[in-house]
Amino acid sequence: MKYAPGQHLIVGIEGTELTSQEHELFTKIQPGGFVLFSRNIETAQQVRALTDELRNLSHDFKPLISMDQEGGIVSRLLNLGVQSPSAQQLRECGDLRWVVWHAKLTGVILRTLGVNLNFAPVVDISYDDTASNSLKSRCFGSSPEQVLEYAGIYAGNLKSSGILTCAKHFPTVGRAKSDPHHDLPVVETDFNEIYQQDLLPYNALIGEIDTVMTAHVLYPELDPEHPASLSPRLVEGVLRDRIGFNGVAITDDLDMGAITQKYKRPDDVWRALMAGNDMAMICHDLKEAEAVYSLIDKQGYQNPEIFESSLKRIKRLKRKIKPPHELKSTTWDELVEETHELMRQMGVSQQTRGESLVTQI
Repeated sequence: MKYAPGQHLIVGIEGTELTSQEHELFTKIQPGGFVLFSRNIETAQQVRALTDELRNLSHDFKPLISMDQEGGIVSRLLNLGVQSPSAQQLRECGDLRWVVWHAKLTGVILRTLGVNLNFAPVVDISYDDTASNSLKSRCFGSSPEQVLEYAGIYAGNLKSSGILTCAKHFPTVGRAKSDPHHDLPVVETDFNEIYQQDLLPYNALIGEIDTVMTAHVLYPELDPEHPASLSPRLVEGVLRDRIGFNGVAITDDLDMGAITQKYKRPDDVWRALMAGNDMAMICHDLKEAEAVYSLIDKQGYQNPEIFESSLKRIKRLKRKIKPPHELKSTTWDELVEETHELMRQMGVSQQTRGESLVTQI
């Protein structure tokens, strides 16, 4: 595989179209992927034009074009009228047919918009549905068995629609008491208990999951210094060696408070890659993107073996990317109406734009 340092980065975009500065930056560094938020979404035609442009400026490798479209409060497509149930609503309804419908419909919608990777499903266990750890309403279950059943069905049907999947947040945010968007949660739980409970879905879903997102949470029993996302003991030692995951590992957004309060850029990105992540995600602050690129470029040429396995995993993942569906206004309107019909049949309330989270989850 041709060496390409930018392949280790997933980056955010400022608005609904690329600025001249972004176009120049992305053409130079050739990011491995892009992540879209509500700020990037105005109309279906605009989103598709944006994703087409991102594909066209990527020279040698197809880009991952990703989004957090879980449903519920983490729905980036509310601006387009798309309605999606939350994981908690799905489990409380108790009918797996809704999970299948939701996953397949989400897959068709994302492919029509030119998105190929959904940062879903959440496989955290909800130990407290009211906890302030960013997971409220987002968990498929309160036990590993329930999470495995619902998340497994969701992931399988999302994949069957041609969308790459992501299990998050490894090893768990479900036991955290605070929100990593703002500060670094510390989980003191015995790690054997975490392995037997929280990591059960990861062990069981290896065949259905294309990527894993690593969490900005500190587990002092296993690594008293680094959060999981920057910890070789967690990423290489547990995710790779103990669980046997050989897909692509992606950090959660490195612009979250849990990371920015302690680490500077490009040190945070370098630590993430050295921990065993294949791709580092920078969603908001791209001021140091060229410095990050230069550091990876320099180290990669001096020590090519560092990234050999990682680049192979990224290349293998990108072979799975399916081409977008054609966007037709009549078809799009029917897809949006189908999302409303799903919510009506489930008997759950429609969402409003104010309910959607605009930060990276």
